[in-house]
Amino acid sequence: MSKSFKTPEKKLTAAERLKQYNLESHAGHKKESDEILMMKRLFSQRSAHLPGYNWCQDWVQWMLNNHPLLGLCCRHRLNPIGIAPRLVIILSSISFGLIATNVVFLFYRYYDANGIILKLELGGGEAIAVTYETIALWTLGGLLHSLTDLGMWHLTACPCCL
Repeated sequence: MSKSFKTPEKKLTAAERLKQYNLESHAGHKKESDEILMMKRLFSQRSAHLPGYNWCQDWVQWMLNNHPLLGLCCRHRLNPIGIAPRLVIILSSISFGLIATNVVFLFYRYYDANGIILKLELGGGEAIAVTYETIALWTLGGLLHSLTDLGMWHLTACPCCL
């Protein structure tokens, strides 16, 4: 009597079984996940151009994803920056703007260093005066506010912080 013996199958390691499983079951998903990852990277970098978009679509998507208020409710579904970090950014931006404005105001009031640079006379005895305080708010305050907003965005969109 002869017994039929099955040839012994090679035992696969766990890593080899995982690799075989991924090849068999995820063959069609690689391209889609690569595209999603690329879009998430572009959104986190505040990219002004997305593949397949014309200049008008690029401008609209950039405004909807990066504007402090519009980004709260109109961001793209793949944008990695959620609503909570955006709320923190907008509240921080408002707070910094108020602090910067008050610091400049108090400096020019305390040291009485506010002189008039330009005075425009309007009809009816009214005048508009451009002072050192106003110039400091428009230039230094605006620059510091912009740098703070950009810094907060980069901290939020940093790949190590996501």
